[in-house]
Amino acid sequence: MTKVAKSAQVEVGEVEVTVQTGETIAGRFIVANPVDDSIPGMSTFTGHDTRLDQGVTIHLIDSVAPSAVVRAAHRARLVSDPRLVRVLAAHTHGRGADRRTYVVTDQPRGARLDTLLTRAALAPSAAAAVVGSLAAALLRAKSSGVRHGHIRTRDVTITDGGHVVLTGLGIVGELVSQSGAGPTPREKDDAVALARLFVTAVTARAVDEVTVAHLPDDLPEAARALSEGVLAGKGPRTVAEVIAALGTGNYAALRELAREAPRLWWPAAPTEALPESAEPAPEPEPTALEPEHEPAETAPEPETEPETEPEPNEPAPARPLTRFGHAVDDLDEFHDIIADQNQVIRPSVVEAIATRLHHRFPGSARLTRAAQAAHRRAQAPAPIRPAPLLVAVMIVAIFVACVIAIDKIQTPLEPATDGPSGDNYPQYSFGATAPAPAPLP
Repeated sequence: MTKVAKSAQVEVGEVEVTVQTGETIAGRFIVANPVDDSIPGMSTFTGHDTRLDQGVTIHLIDSVAPSAVVRAAHRARLVSDPRLVRVLAAHTHGRGADRRTYVVTDQPRGARLDTLLTRAALAPSAAAAVVGSLAAALLRAKSSGVRHGHIRTRDVTITDGGHVVLTGLGIVGELVSQSGAGPTPREKDDAVALARLFVTAVTARAVDEVTVAHLPDDLPEAARALSEGVLAGKGPRTVAEVIAALGTGNYAALRELAREAPRLWWPAAPTEALPESAEPAPEPEPTALEPEHEPAETAPEPETEPETEPEPNEPAPARPLTRFGHAVDDLDEFHDIIADQNQVIRPSVVEAIATRLHHRFPGSARLTRAAQAAHRRAQAPAPIRPAPLLVAVMIVAIFVACVIAIDKIQTPLEPATDGPSGDNYPQYSFGATAPAPAPLP
């Protein structure tokens, strides 16, 4: 059994805290393995939740004010967003050496961003999808008065389903502030951290090592302005500015990134050549035939030159991807061009009308601007997902159809009359004398 000891200064005095692998915290969470993390005042472990039967992350708090960290975790727990890791428990229990202050969260499953960036940078669209999704989540947390305060690449996970999960909301910023390594978390700190995260994602370099020349040439104008502002020390002041530059996350780009990341290929190890002294194994000699099957005379075989073993075809050297979701050679670039050309986006009604009017009156500057604006809106990704809207429309249509059908069932049917009414028939007499025939015209 592994024993992990940690000396901590807590509010009630200096206490020696000892944590053992396999120890159960709060009667529910079993401590597993320590995780290397650089946040002061916190020791992180992987663990197992016996109630939910799933993996968790256990943070043992030994800062100068652990109760403030617990309160920050409770505030973060109230923010309901799937892009923010869920806080399962945060509490202090025990006394003396058995005193524990802990924060337990879900354990994200997927590829961590810092691991991906050690292999390749992200294409601008993928980086904008990651950072924009985080910005949308932090904007929701802002409405609850919760900040992160210390966003790192290791805190971001891209799940297999193409979602982004951020860990450490609330508690990391509080711990950094208590240690004196940073100020009290503010919205500007989160906005600047998101912008720096985008620069790191598109360059795979630490921001302090990045210059304007390192930025990709195909950065959109708004993303380039955001990146250059960060490099010049003029980062955004609000999270909304990051969203305006990068959007709120493209699910299709995230799903493609999650699909591509596990299959990232790298140059294969060089094939080990056979030593010069190695010779092919001799072929087994044919067994002697029985006498009755032996031919009478065996002609001597003509001498032939020994066959040389063909040299194995060495595979072409593999080249690593320079960026996730980006072409690496001319053939891939050609395929990307074909895919972009085949991606037809039909014009909207407004774009079609504005374009027709612009062609009819080419000298009008107002119609030209209107046509260009309509084209940009038509090419931009939809702000809502059409699938839930279609489902809602179908439910409403089915409800209306059911109401009309019930109304029709309750309405009595009137008998149809194909012939003339009974008033047109001649009068019938019950007497002995028949009525006189009508005079002929």
